[in-house]
Amino acid sequence: MNGLNTQCVTPPNVLFAKQRRSRLDICFELLEVVWAKEEIKPTQLMYKANLSWRMLSETLSYLSERDLVNFHASGNRRTVALTEKGKACLQRLHEARSALIPEPEAVVGEFGQVERVLPPAVPLPLDGDSSMRAM
Repeated sequence: MNGLNTQCVTPPNVLFAKQRRSRLDICFELLEVVWAKEEIKPTQLMYKANLSWRMLSETLSYLSERDLVNFHASGNRRTVALTEKGKACLQRLHEARSALIPEPEAVVGEFGQVERVLPPAVPLPLDGDSSMRAM
């Protein structure tokens, strides 16, 4: 044997495949970052959310039109903050995400350290289950 693990089912390039974020994912991430910082400069938000300036500007305009974020100006400093409607929206998005994607379970070792994280168990439809076909 050459010492390589030949039982690897997933090719290595698939493990690190990068998926594009949806507009909803980007909005959700921006709302989370703004909520965590309370007020943040747009440039800092751009770096934290890993967005281009153009994409950040478009998404902030979209969120501002829906009264989810607002802008504050103090001298030459401009910041972004969540509105009450934005906080409520973020709360509902968290609830929806947790209902759809259960949290992974951690296996705790003898000394209280996390040994590994198990993926969430998602029930798969049975072959004879016709409820999923109607979608």
